Amino acid sequence: MHKLQPLFWMLFGLLVLALSTTTQSQTIDSAKISQVRPFVDASNAKWCEAHRIGDPKLLASLFTADGALLGRDGKMWQGHAAIDSLFTRLFSNFGTADMTITTLDLWVVDSLAYEYGRYTQKLHKPPDSDTTTGTGMYFEIWKQMPDGGWKIWRDAGIHPDRGK
Repeated sequence: MHKLQPLFWMLFGLLVLALSTTTQSQTIDSAKISQVRPFVDASNAKWCEAHRIGDPKLLASLFTADGALLGRDGKMWQGHAAIDSLFTRLFSNFGTADMTITTLDLWVVDSLAYEYGRYTQKLHKPPDSDTTTGTGMYFEIWKQMPDGGWKIWRDAGIHPDRGK
C-alpha cells in the first residue's frame, strides 16, 4: 500500500464529513446549483470526448491553473503541464476510451462546488488488444473563475473496490 493512501482516505473522509455538516447547517441554494450544473455537465462531456479522441490538452484545460488530480495510489499531478503529461502517457500506454460520467450529487458553498459521481470507461488498448471496461467513483472540487465560469480545482478517483 502506498504510504500516502491512508492519509488521502482520512482527508477525504474529513472533507465529506465537513461538507455534510456544512450543507446541513445551510439552506441548499438550488438556484446556485442550477447556475453551476451546466458548467459541470459541459466539462464532463468534454472529459468524455477528450478520452474518446485521446486529447490530453483538452483534459488539462478543464482544470484551474493550479488544479490537481490525485491518483488512486496517492500520487498527485498539479498544473496543466503535469496533467497533460499524465494523460499523454496514459493514452500512449492504454489507448483511448469511451466514457460515461454520472453526477450523483452536487453541492455549492460560496465559490466552490463539490461533485460526487460514477464513471464507466471502455478502454481501447493499442491495436491487437482486447478492450477493457472499468467503473469507479470520483470526487471533484470545482472553483469559480473570475469570469463566472467553473473549472476543476481538485479531482480524485475512488477505487471501485473501496467500501465493499
